[in-house]
Amino acid sequence: MSFKSILEIVLHLQNFQNIDLFYQGLYFLRFTIYYQNPKDQVLKKKKEQSIQNIQKQKTYAHPYKLSENYKRYKTEQNETLKGLKFNDSQYFRPAGIIESQNVFCSKSFFIKFCEEEVELNDFCHFNLEFDIEKEAIELYMETELMFFDCMNINGNNNTLNSLNVQKKIENNIQQQPPSFSHKCSEEQNLYNESRSLTVNKYKISDPFDGIHEYIPLFFQESNFCIANAIIHTTRLDYAYRLIPIQLSDFSKIPPEERIGYIEQYIQKQDSQQQKQMDEALKKQLNIKNNKEIDYEYVYSVFVDNLKKSYNKIYNHYNKISSRCILDWQKKKFKKYLQPPNRLIIPEYVPNDQQQQQKNISFNILLEKRFKTKDPEVILHAILNEANFVSNQLQLLWYKYLDLYKVSPVFTFVLFKYEYYIRLKERISMFIIKKKIQSQNFAKMHEQINVDQNQKIALKIRQNLEIIDKKYHNINSQKINQHPLIFEEIIIKEQKEANEENITDSTDPSQEYYKGIHLFILVHGFQGNAFDMKLFKNYINYSYPEAMFLCSSYNEDNTEGDLEDMGKNLANEITAFVQDNCQGDNLGKYTYIFIFQIINKKIIRLSLIGFSLGGLIIRSALPYLEQFSQKTFTFMSLSSPHLGFMYNSNKIIDTGIWILKRWKKSICLQQLTMADHQDIQQTFLYKLSQAKGLGWFKNICLVSSSQDSYSPFDSARIEMTKEASKDPKKGQLYNEMTQNVLGQLSTNVLYRLDVHFQIQEKLLFIIFQYLNQFFCFRNIDTFIGRAAHIQFIECQQLIRLLILNYEQFFR
Repeated sequence: MSFKSILEIVLHLQNFQNIDLFYQGLYFLRFTIYYQNPKDQVLKKKKEQSIQNIQKQKTYAHPYKLSENYKRYKTEQNETLKGLKFNDSQYFRPAGIIESQNVFCSKSFFIKFCEEEVELNDFCHFNLEFDIEKEAIELYMETELMFFDCMNINGNNNTLNSLNVQKKIENNIQQQPPSFSHKCSEEQNLYNESRSLTVNKYKISDPFDGIHEYIPLFFQESNFCIANAIIHTTRLDYAYRLIPIQLSDFSKIPPEERIGYIEQYIQKQDSQQQKQMDEALKKQLNIKNNKEIDYEYVYSVFVDNLKKSYNKIYNHYNKISSRCILDWQKKKFKKYLQPPNRLIIPEYVPNDQQQQQKNISFNILLEKRFKTKDPEVILHAILNEANFVSNQLQLLWYKYLDLYKVSPVFTFVLFKYEYYIRLKERISMFIIKKKIQSQNFAKMHEQINVDQNQKIALKIRQNLEIIDKKYHNINSQKINQHPLIFEEIIIKEQKEANEENITDSTDPSQEYYKGIHLFILVHGFQGNAFDMKLFKNYINYSYPEAMFLCSSYNEDNTEGDLEDMGKNLANEITAFVQDNCQGDNLGKYTYIFIFQIINKKIIRLSLIGFSLGGLIIRSALPYLEQFSQKTFTFMSLSSPHLGFMYNSNKIIDTGIWILKRWKKSICLQQLTMADHQDIQQTFLYKLSQAKGLGWFKNICLVSSSQDSYSPFDSARIEMTKEASKDPKKGQLYNEMTQNVLGQLSTNVLYRLDVHFQIQEKLLFIIFQYLNQFFCFRNIDTFIGRAAHIQFIECQQLIRLLILNYEQFFR
């Protein structure tokens, strides 16, 4: 027997956006919400049971109610609602609840095309109870993307034949069910026959403080898609439970046995239930005797917390009502939009200022009000007050949720806007900025102190989790594993303005433009177009109007000549533009006039290269001069622009030497500048003199000091102290740097040094006797490859680049 705090959680699924799902078929989302039991309770259970199920260590929230947004009433312009909405044909079955598993399943819908969006508008109410002294617990929400392959007629492994599925689809569309019943055994079978594609886990911090947040539910593995959701939490009431069982556990008891279970438990209780309730209350609040009762503390626990919840929802209601409810909605949904009243509280409860002025303790005030010193009478009066506030809170709570059902689109847009405002403020803590004024980009500046940056990164990571709670209560990742960026911006000093050097200082990214922004993404050594898919998907999510080309012409030839790879890329870009960015009457124009049409269609052309891809792009630029007026952003991700002349990793040097000998790789010979005895005749030196980079409005060089695959200075295209000390090759190395950076026409150069939190584990031991002296770490980390791969696999880094440097992608 104990007092419970009742937490209400409402999950509002607005829509589902398909960016790049692999399969056509039936999809739905599966949700569970729970908290981990404290360790002492888990250990106690393990002593009692020899076999401990992992699920027993979790307490699940109980989903108990489903709803949708309110349908628009008939209007004068449209007296009858004709047919279905544009996306109703995508629905197969309504949302449902699996009681035995405490699972909420969204509507099931069909996905047939990329970049398809399905409106869901599902609301699910969850209920969870906590002991009042154990409210400081974090919740977790698991989201699964479920798939049912109903398109494969010949080889469907599921028990339902696809023809039957199609028949059920037609029946479901023709007979839209008025209610979303979750007790249909046929639907439950379909739930069981679907398979999980990917699972995401989100942590919900401080749920009792009242959360009202938008959250994009990303599924980022092989299936890239997003479900847009809003989560609401509030403390709704307190309850005294004679039967100490969660609703989630009670729902697992067969319905025919539930009444008997309750009667059996009640028979065990004696007639002194009132006395037991008082004792339970005192025990939970650590009250040893009646003389030590602090009524103000009891009042704050049971009443003040509910009042705070009421006031927060009341203020939020007024905000949403004023900003998201339109005039026609106020008329059409008048019965749902009756304004709530302010909280009614008893007259005997003073405010803080009155209490301080009179200097009267809360205990004395209550004793005078009730004309008794009997603690049981006063405690019950406080509980009655809590019940009085709770009744008002529940009325307000459902009025508040009505706003989202009346105007789901506008509330969603408002929450999403506020989310990204907070997100942009949040990502600033992952970026350490430094600005340098210089007349020449190629001038040697103070080099980054790698050891110092690592110390700064370690110090920042220690405080990230505390700082992060200021921005979001819901997170899907371990914040201390988020990559950090040490940003170095070199700004070219402007001479005094005169008629000869007046330039337009307008930020090109802020200019209004109407046309296509085409992104070319180029993979690296021994890679393929799939390597850049994650980067492409994130850009596509943020900028759905953009077009993309993930280069594939060089997939089987990355060990060949870099110049040939550049020609292949140039031909691929030209062919793609001709096929996808032109009018219907392309065949009527001559080849020379084609590019005049292209220039009207394509407004911005941006190129992003990973590793060797950055060099392939530079090699292709001389053959793309027809696009020189449209080039916008050049971004290289750990690309060895200056080769491997000063590579500090001997293991990489050895591997390159073996590959050159074994596979006769022309590309590696060019990267090591061994393709000609005279360095000035090597491909990289000639490439440094080639035109192309000077066309771009934005230049961003992304590198990492943890990456030994691509030398740090080479990826940043900067002069090094090692080169200045080398009398043979150093001067030529610096000349290459001058050649590349000297042609840049932009006034700003971005160099980003990324610091990853790489998980290091013991993986192998070469010889047993060497283990006494050496401890070999993860092989990728050991040779520096782990950081190199992170540039295209680390989702946090990709999102950070796109969100914080939006001027490169607009």
